[in-house]
Amino acid sequence: QKIAFHRIARTSSSALSTFIARNCRNPNCMQAKTEVQNRSMNSEPPTNKRRKTEGSGPSSAAVELSQEDNANQKSIVAEMKVMLDRTMFQMMQIQNDMESMMSRVARVDELEEKCRFLEARCGSLERTVQNLTTNRTWEYSAPPIPSSHWAEKGYDEEVIEAVEGFMAYAKEVTYVLRGGQSCSCISLGYDDTVLVHDDAMLPHWIELADAIRLCNDSDLSGIFGLTETKLPSQVIDILSPALVGKKFTALSVCYNSFANTSEGLQFAINFLKNNSYLKKLSWLNSKIDSTDCVNGIVQAITSHPSVEDIRFENCFESNANGYNVLCSILSSKKTFSSIDFDTNNIRTMGGTHISDYLATDPPLTILHLNFNHLNDDDVILIAEALKQNTNLEELALEGNDITKVGRDILRKAIFDSSSFESVVNCNHTCEIDGFDFGKTPRNIPCGDKGVINRARKIGFLLSSRFSEKSLVYSLDLEFGDDVLKLAPRVLAYVYTCMTFHDDDHEDYNVPRISTDIMYEILRHWKMPELYENRQ
Repeated sequence: QKIAFHRIARTSSSALSTFIARNCRNPNCMQAKTEVQNRSMNSEPPTNKRRKTEGSGPSSAAVELSQEDNANQKSIVAEMKVMLDRTMFQMMQIQNDMESMMSRVARVDELEEKCRFLEARCGSLERTVQNLTTNRTWEYSAPPIPSSHWAEKGYDEEVIEAVEGFMAYAKEVTYVLRGGQSCSCISLGYDDTVLVHDDAMLPHWIELADAIRLCNDSDLSGIFGLTETKLPSQVIDILSPALVGKKFTALSVCYNSFANTSEGLQFAINFLKNNSYLKKLSWLNSKIDSTDCVNGIVQAITSHPSVEDIRFENCFESNANGYNVLCSILSSKKTFSSIDFDTNNIRTMGGTHISDYLATDPPLTILHLNFNHLNDDDVILIAEALKQNTNLEELALEGNDITKVGRDILRKAIFDSSSFESVVNCNHTCEIDGFDFGKTPRNIPCGDKGVINRARKIGFLLSSRFSEKSLVYSLDLEFGDDVLKLAPRVLAYVYTCMTFHDDDHEDYNVPRISTDIMYEILRHWKMPELYENRQ
């Protein structure tokens, strides 16, 4: 035991010396380290002591040496405890300083973002002042472009009609804004014809941009949209400064062919950064295939103060994984009301970000994931998450790799008829689009956290059990000893369902409860016992 004690003491001394060398840099710590090393070197090996005292028993000198070693060890341990406490205190101070520094850095970033916005706004105002001082008597100066100009370049009548329609619309909007009238929507382009670009159109773009820049913020709100428009860098450079700080609430970019995809996406990013009133962003059928572009748009969305509705459809290709983009958005601290990621080649590969997000019951009310590659394994997790979600009102999963097995799992998440308790534990707020659940009652958008839907489903189960002639039996089986306490509530509920029925939602598979159910309950279900215990 004595030999073992000395080995432990020397090992502990060595370990403590190493700890001090790594973590302590002040002179006191270095002095303590030297003392520990000296004591370790001067301590005599236990084997030598045993040889000196072997055969003669422990001498008084050996006992004194042992007591001195014990005292030394206790002294070292006490010193090391003080040093450790001091080091821990220093580490806590450093941690507090780091947290304070991080808070200051975040505040600096916030102030820099505000300064950048104000600088952009000031630049826009300066250009406005220049326009007002140089053009005191305004007239629409963009020259008309004859049809022959387009015919000579080989465009067909459909394209010529689209171009002339755009110029007429741009001129009309310009006059409206210049006249001080309000404009709730500026939508440039057509749904079925690509708007080509020609340098002869630049004066019309300039007139429109100047009108947007000069109008009052209260006169311009709503949607700014670009649809099937070829936007070269010259047009982007004309539009971007004019849109800074305007009160547009939605940006819609659909089916556009940018000369440079990065420039087009940067246009949207700048729009987000410079318009704090924006609430909705739509980017449809305009490809995003660069990782840098994806990171930029995700950062702009998640850091925006008011965007809550995002729609990306058919945007992400092989170089930009749609599922990774969705995960980045869901894992941010920002809250959303609607997310649409249709046709983005989403494959979770076993990932659980979608179901984990839904299980937290965020304020999201609409989630569209149509025409992706979600499978039955994903559906199992989503269905379980729906049972903990009371805010999602619409989930669209059409066109995914979901089989009949997955469809049945989703159906049970909405209505599980195995028992009354299982019905209550289902989701009562979310309507799932993309599947035919047959006669299963569906959730109706009621805005009451599913109270009405839950009542409808219980009524549906009562009717089903009555038609199967198992109503009274199932009530006795499930309610057990509490049957007498619950009977009045069940009767009141049945009566309510008999007298109220919403004919506007017949297609949601909610049948009218007949009076036969009330008669069945009164006749066979614990009525004598209930009467005897009426007091």
